Amino acid sequence: MPDRLPDHYDPNAVEQTVKDHWTDADAFPGVDAPEETNHAYEYAKDRSRERDGEELYFLDGPPFTSGRMHVGNAWGKVLKDALLRYHRMQGRAVRARPGYDTHGLPVEVSVEQGHEFEMKQAVEDYGVDRFVDECRTFVNDQRAVMDDEFRDLAVWMDWDDVYRTMDPEYVDTVWDAFAALYDRGLVERGDQVVNTCPRCETAVSDSRLEYEARTVEAVYVGFDLADHEGERSEPSERASGTAASSPGTLVAWTTTPWTVVGNQFIAVDAAGEYAAVEVDGDAVGTDGPLYVAAERVPAVLAALGVSKDDYAVRETVRGSDLVGLTYVHPLADELPDHPTPHGAVAHADYVETDGDGTGLVHSAPGFGYEDSVALNATESRTGSETTR
Repeated sequence: MPDRLPDHYDPNAVEQTVKDHWTDADAFPGVDAPEETNHAYEYAKDRSRERDGEELYFLDGPPFTSGRMHVGNAWGKVLKDALLRYHRMQGRAVRARPGYDTHGLPVEVSVEQGHEFEMKQAVEDYGVDRFVDECRTFVNDQRAVMDDEFRDLAVWMDWDDVYRTMDPEYVDTVWDAFAALYDRGLVERGDQVVNTCPRCETAVSDSRLEYEARTVEAVYVGFDLADHEGERSEPSERASGTAASSPGTLVAWTTTPWTVVGNQFIAVDAAGEYAAVEVDGDAVGTDGPLYVAAERVPAVLAALGVSKDDYAVRETVRGSDLVGLTYVHPLADELPDHPTPHGAVAHADYVETDGDGTGLVHSAPGFGYEDSVALNATESRTGSETTR
């Protein structure tokens, strides 16, 4: 007959009983036992070697040491541990080395919160070296806590041989790997726009971004096509003809008007159909034709407050006819030292002529990765000075 179950269940007591059993059995390396002790972990490897078992080296992907273990860490570790136990049961000599990611914003932000720092300047005033030392201390403290938490989950890894990304040996291997890639011609130099945190003034990886849906107002922006001398064309100087010989205004639709300051090109669909629309009177503040995706003419003109009787489609052209045309930056007068006072029309795969916009996309490479890629693909000018 089994012993009678206790009237009161104490999970902490049960957990401690299990831990004591693991300790008595030397289940884990690195748990307050003499070096000569043959831990069960080492015993499993030795038995596999005696049977000529295949060796398996597993390098654990490192979690951040920015706080205590969370459910995602636990889930990942348990799944890995189950797989490694299976390989041990198959006779393989498994070496599973855990590690921790000790670099990056998560650690720094945790330390900043302890000091209630809100901006990068506060860190500089406090002292960068002093701040880095505190980050190292924080990392080591959290690493010890997480070691114990993972062992409490019975994760069977080499807890006496943990690696950290801040260890010089680890950093050296990263540089060695990069050098090998470079020697094989797999590294090239180029420009790329990266996510930036305005608070801490540093790059942020895509995985750290958080998105939310917002309802915003969109605006239409006019980009006056330039004449052969790169200046705005006056109405009297505009001659009738094709899009390539008749300056007018490119109409772009944007939900981020603050990025217009960094505009460098207008993206179109080279295979799309665009209309040159003549507007009567001063309804839109320009005397030349407006260039809009043909399918979007009624909606765009209605949004601009132009009635059907006050405009007419003069001609339609392909987007490829617009590619290469130049225009004057709409803020050229306000920003006389703008690095690119004249932009050009270019093709981009992401442009839609049947979407919510005009079929012409205002593009500011300094504010978006896709715009930067499209700019480089067209071999246009680079080097926007807009960084914030």
